Amino acid sequence: MKSLKCILDRNSLPMIHWAIDPAVNRALGLAIADEICVLTSAKKYKLLPKGVNLINKIEKDTSLFQNEKNNLKQIGKRITDEIVDDLTIKKQ
Repeated sequence: MKSLKCILDRNSLPMIHWAIDPAVNRALGLAIADEICVLTSAKKYKLLPKGVNLINKIEKDTSLFQNEKNNLKQIGKRITDEIVDDLTIKKQ
């Protein structure tokens, strides 16, 4: 999280090494199977109504994911698709 805040504050992409945990792909596959989200033709994940309901319940319950919610509030909508693409797409 600290690296992400640094990227957003400095508006630059430092050379960082990171990898996506295979459990994330598994969780996304299960979310798709459970109709929580879909993978769009643009290769982005989109919440379905069941997923929106789940997020609303999580947001309302103040005992769940307290640290994660605070961290996400700090970075807000500053994480754009362009930033994600820059961090994940290998440059040729």
